[in-house]
Amino acid sequence: MKRAKRSAAPLSFLLTSWLLAWLVAGFPQTCAADAPTVEGVTLGEKQTDLKSSDEFDCGEMKGSMKVRHGPVDVKLSTGKTQKVPDAITVSFSSKSCNDCVWVQFNWRKVVVTVKEGGSDVEKTLKGKAPSPYLDPKSGQEKDDYSYELTEDETKSPKWNVDSPHYGDDPTMSGKKSCLQSVDCTNDVNLVGDTPSSMFGYNRRTSELLNAYRLDATNQQIVKNATKIKVYFHADTYLICKGKICARISWNATWTIDVKDGKTDQQKFPKAPDYSDVKIDTGVQLTDEQKSALNDQFKGQTVLK
Repeated sequence: MKRAKRSAAPLSFLLTSWLLAWLVAGFPQTCAADAPTVEGVTLGEKQTDLKSSDEFDCGEMKGSMKVRHGPVDVKLSTGKTQKVPDAITVSFSSKSCNDCVWVQFNWRKVVVTVKEGGSDVEKTLKGKAPSPYLDPKSGQEKDDYSYELTEDETKSPKWNVDSPHYGDDPTMSGKKSCLQSVDCTNDVNLVGDTPSSMFGYNRRTSELLNAYRLDATNQQIVKNATKIKVYFHADTYLICKGKICARISWNATWTIDVKDGKTDQQKFPKAPDYSDVKIDTGVQLTDEQKSALNDQFKGQTVLK
């Protein structure tokens, strides 16, 4: 999921102070500098199967895939276990799962309904959304990274490499991270993600909040919203020994009702609606994805 950011963060709601976690709900917070790392991931009992594949070959590799969502237990370096209420997980079952990594691309689209002249009018947010991250050297939060919001995904999706890493490592699974979870035990390589809706609310006032510090124009549109729909699309690539073995495509959608700048806490979506889950083999990155990869990770060697 580049730098540690709020866009997808299975563990980060563990890492804020209890007061902040209580006051602000709906979107994960940035990880603290001394955040514990992930040691293992266990699926909870109530899982919803979204998609599975038959066994397939990829060079020397042979295995099958499964996509699910539901609660997961995450074992931390502190020895404690954090319960994540809902995450989407992608698993690859193979005898050589340690030879495989994941690289994920995503785009986001935000459609806001406002009242104009007594009628409902839909407006798609434009421009860039700053994505705060934790600088690994200073331990300070920075917001000098932004990615473009997608206006029309059928013509020009604005791809972003979804990685919590820095420098030349675009993978979700190359390092332990407070943002995403990878486990390779019992011949299963498992990656988990909980994408953020970009919005949350103040528990005391029900005021709608946005996590991505939208610019003034977009803030004004959101301020007058009666409904917000957030669309998140991901292409998650399984890469084994430098070769793309499969692509898992999936959508997550949130619908947020708003009135006078506030939202109903009871109706605020606790998790997105997942849809259009596909598993494809014999695929390659799109030209736009290659461009995003090389722009964000200039020295990467995972894919050429």
